Amino acid sequence: MVSTVPSTATACTIKTPVRRKSKKTVLAAAAVAIVFIGGGALFINYEPTSTSHPPRDDVARSLENLSPAKPSIAVLPFANLSNDADQEYFSDGITQDIITDLSKFRELAVTASTTVFDYKGKSPRIKELGDELNVKYILEGSVQKAGNQVRINAQLIDAATGNHIWAQRFSRPYEDIFELQDEIIETLVRKLAVKVHQSERALAMSKSTDNLEAYDYYLQAYHHHYQRTLDGNIKARKLFQEAITLDPDYAAAYAGLAKVRTWAVNYGWTEFPNVVLQEALDLAKKAVQLDDSDAGAHGELGYIYMRFGEYDLAQTELQKAIDLNPNDRINYRYMGAVMLYAGQPTESLEWYDKVLEFDPYLSPGVYMNIGIAHYLKGDEDKAILWLKQAATKWPTFLGCHILLASIYGQSGQMDLAEAEKAKILSISPFFKLDFYGQAYQNPAHREKIVAGLRKAGLT
Repeated sequence: MVSTVPSTATACTIKTPVRRKSKKTVLAAAAVAIVFIGGGALFINYEPTSTSHPPRDDVARSLENLSPAKPSIAVLPFANLSNDADQEYFSDGITQDIITDLSKFRELAVTASTTVFDYKGKSPRIKELGDELNVKYILEGSVQKAGNQVRINAQLIDAATGNHIWAQRFSRPYEDIFELQDEIIETLVRKLAVKVHQSERALAMSKSTDNLEAYDYYLQAYHHHYQRTLDGNIKARKLFQEAITLDPDYAAAYAGLAKVRTWAVNYGWTEFPNVVLQEALDLAKKAVQLDDSDAGAHGELGYIYMRFGEYDLAQTELQKAIDLNPNDRINYRYMGAVMLYAGQPTESLEWYDKVLEFDPYLSPGVYMNIGIAHYLKGDEDKAILWLKQAATKWPTFLGCHILLASIYGQSGQMDLAEAEKAKILSISPFFKLDFYGQAYQNPAHREKIVAGLRKAGLT
């Protein structure tokens, strides 16, 4: 049995002719991938334009009353002031490291990197940005790497007033980059008057490697990974492998390589999804073995367990990741999906509430999962609200049309059900009910959705 990918996947599968696909066909399947794992199958439908977040809307605002009681901060992508545009990966990597280190402090609420990087290259008004992200503080800055010297300018701003609370310029030799990052984190924590436990401080200041060349490959790898392209995926894989060659004990590099291999499966960039996902699982296990305090490694391992339908193991690893890094909201999303497909829709919605508290910009799969959870709880109106929002924003995302067809079929709204059926078959002409919903651990949940699909005329 295989579970869902919470950010972008549906819980259905389709049947295809048994024949070997050409490499060209497989590599062209970035928008629609068919994954067969562990005796089950998962149909993944990707909307290429969904990498940009939709504006906050009425659906997301329904949970806006959740306001952080602790200091909240968003770290905007640091500008690259180097003359070399190829150094963009370095300024992005420094930003990501600062976000990751700040996220480890429980008394801070830190906006997810997936959200703040949507503002890269833009110049939003600070007060509007503070309102939009629901944060009190904004950190912005710049990075310049010239030869062996690194200069970082950082400034902390009160989002409500736009006033600068603190600004400082740091300049160090490249070999002191880790000490420089630690100094920035220490200064920020003091300025924000955050209570810090010694164990949190030690965790935030710990580094997965002291090999600067391996670290540079690691930063380059993530830069290519986040391009979400086949070429970027191939380059990221090679760069993570270079980092591991230089430092065989680099846990974060193993976790990064596991993520890259998982994305190759998610986006249809491999002819051997079973083999590649197993490879990703082994890499994530290796990362955890090397560094049990690496939240990213535990989160990646939990995600991959979820893909295999190992929900108990997924929950254990994701909880470890959340304990180590309470601000990494991607693991809250994964936990919401785990609970949903493990048969606990109420608990699933509780996890998604935590996601919405600091990260209201959602992917289509999250809209879909929240809609499914409401439907399984018997609240069809809320389910339709979430699903229609997603179907409007991402019209070719299959999962939401499947759920809408089921709901309309069950409620006897046959005109609407027929319209959704037509959309399903236009996106996935080989859609078959026999292969839908193997991610659901509770057979009654799958049957509830399938019964509505039958009434909608799907077979």
